[in-house]
Amino acid sequence: MVDRTPPAAPVMVLPLPDQITNKRSQSFKWGATTDADRYLLQVADDPSFNNILNNQAGTDYPTLLGQVLVMTEGAFTMPKDGTYYWRVAAIETCVDGYNISNF
Repeated sequence: MVDRTPPAAPVMVLPLPDQITNKRSQSFKWGATTDADRYLLQVADDPSFNNILNNQAGTDYPTLLGQVLVMTEGAFTMPKDGTYYWRVAAIETCVDGYNISNF
């Protein structure tokens, strides 16, 4: 029997909400989540996340848009000046796939 309970959503640490910076290269950090072994970081140029900019499709999670990371931090260089949005979800790998938290 496979547990289908998704892990809790991670708490975002940096950058702070509504933080303004003049740097294009940005570091992102969030708190670790119990039962998570990976995290999905998404950076977008729209608040609805219709245009994910950091899409790095991998073979283990081909349907997920964004960057799958083992650590509780990531980085991304913005393509141009502007307003950007980020969010992160926790992933728990299972025998037959994965469970993913809400953002």
